[in-house]
Amino acid sequence: MGELHGLLQGNDRVAIAAVGMGGVGKTTLARQYVAGHREDYPGGIWWVSVGQLVTDVLGYAERAIGLDELQPGLSDSQIVQHYWAKWERVLPGRKLLVLDDVGEFGDVKAFLPLQGAFQVLMTTRVRMQPPVRLLKLGVLRASAAFRLLRSLMGDDDRLRLEVGAARELCEWLGYLPLGIELVGRYLSEVSGSVASVLGQLKRKSLEARAIASVPGEMDYELNVRAAIELSWVTLEEDARRAMMMAGVFALAPIELGWLEDCLGDMEDVGETIDRQLVKRSLLNRVENGYLLHSLVREFVRKKLDAEENAKEVRLRGAEVMIRVAFQYNNEGSYQKAIPLCERSLEIRKEQLGDRHQSTATSLNNVALLYVSMGCYRSAEPLYLSSLEVIQKQLGDRHPETASSLNNLAALYQSMGCYDSAEPLSLLSLEIMKEQLGDRHPSTATSLNNLAMLYESMGRYESAEPLCLEFLEIRREQLGHRHPSTAMSLNNLAGLYESMGRYESIEPLYLESLEIRREQLGDRHPDTAGSLLNLATLYHDTNQNQKALSLIQEALQIYLPTLGLEHPTTQLASRWLRAIEQGIENGK
Repeated sequence: MGELHGLLQGNDRVAIAAVGMGGVGKTTLARQYVAGHREDYPGGIWWVSVGQLVTDVLGYAERAIGLDELQPGLSDSQIVQHYWAKWERVLPGRKLLVLDDVGEFGDVKAFLPLQGAFQVLMTTRVRMQPPVRLLKLGVLRASAAFRLLRSLMGDDDRLRLEVGAARELCEWLGYLPLGIELVGRYLSEVSGSVASVLGQLKRKSLEARAIASVPGEMDYELNVRAAIELSWVTLEEDARRAMMMAGVFALAPIELGWLEDCLGDMEDVGETIDRQLVKRSLLNRVENGYLLHSLVREFVRKKLDAEENAKEVRLRGAEVMIRVAFQYNNEGSYQKAIPLCERSLEIRKEQLGDRHQSTATSLNNVALLYVSMGCYRSAEPLYLSSLEVIQKQLGDRHPETASSLNNLAALYQSMGCYDSAEPLSLLSLEIMKEQLGDRHPSTATSLNNLAMLYESMGRYESAEPLCLEFLEIRREQLGHRHPSTAMSLNNLAGLYESMGRYESIEPLYLESLEIRREQLGDRHPDTAGSLLNLATLYHDTNQNQKALSLIQEALQIYLPTLGLEHPTTQLASRWLRAIEQGIENGK
């Protein structure tokens, strides 16, 4: 309130803007200001709704200063300007004109007082530019949202017993004042638990009783859906398409390039988003792109449901998410990749069903990311479900079935379940050779996985010929500088290290590191893997000073990409302590 009063003392035109979406209390703040500052405006205060501007002005004029006989043919703006001038003559002193719910500044520009002691206060859903001074209202902080909920429910045991559910409720409502007030008042009138009301909101969204009606004692005139609808109806068709496409994504930053890929036939996607959606606060700019308010997302998802091409739109979004997720995966940015893969899986299940081949692909993709993150137990049921669907759709001897078997075998190897892994790995290799031939890249992958399994089991003599054959195929099929060739070199070196053949190891690790730096960059987890392997080799051969810098560099990559709790980060940390201990002992 104080900030608004200060702005009006130094500026003729001030706008209260709802940043985030409607329902953040712009009209309520304006009404509170008017009620508390009447004495500051001895010339009077007129509250005019822009939707009926001329009618409201004539009504005030009739009551306060008298109506005049005007010459016929005057425009609406000329009529209004006549009564501003008369208001100035009849009631001198500072005056406040409140224009409620201004769509665009251009809609009211011709109606603003041209002279006199007028302060103009506007409420709006768009971000106005100078000379209008803007007071931006956003959503509440989490703590303030909880306090508002508590003030509405009073001394209620449910808040003490269900603190977690109450905080989750505020988060689900996106900390929107209108939403929290509606739900808080609803909870004050019913006996159900906070968790049960939250469950109702999640199931029924904007149709839930808790936010579908507005009690008469509330200062808001619209419920959440109606508040968003007011902004929606002003959008052009391209802006609505972009908005619905954004609603397909998860509640996380959405990059412009993703929307451009999804809306390939639309020109100037970024300009449309900025000019219409950001300006109206339906999309908010964040550091990495754009972000939808949770309730706006629910609104546009309902709008998409009514479109004939809704399924096509959602599946197109799922395709883009998969592509972006694997770009992140290749960069080692697993935390960015996982919500995209999970959302893609959710869409495919909704649109295609649980037994579709594309759904199986998404199951496999999410599982692969979990494995990269070291979340093996989370990956297992996904791999099993994917294998079941692939076997049913394509048969037991299809290469895709062999790939699914291979993935599951690799997972069991990582988990130390060798007895479960070996028959799956052998069957995968058998199918690949039968269906694709001995030199196919997919056959090579099965060879490698079996070799790594045998190494883990201590069966080195069985692993070596498989590793050599894998490296040969990789060089033949992909070239000497491919990241997969680097992996082959790395695997062979690791096998020789297990066998104690140290004279053969260093050149293989060095070549692998060189390729990974060149092809993947200095900050990729695979590059860190080569650094870690070299460091352990130097430690084992009493070259701890050389090992120290390598293991430190590896940890500088693992910590931001994999996180402190990842098994590989933990392993690197243990090796760092071992190397430091070796240096202390003079080795």
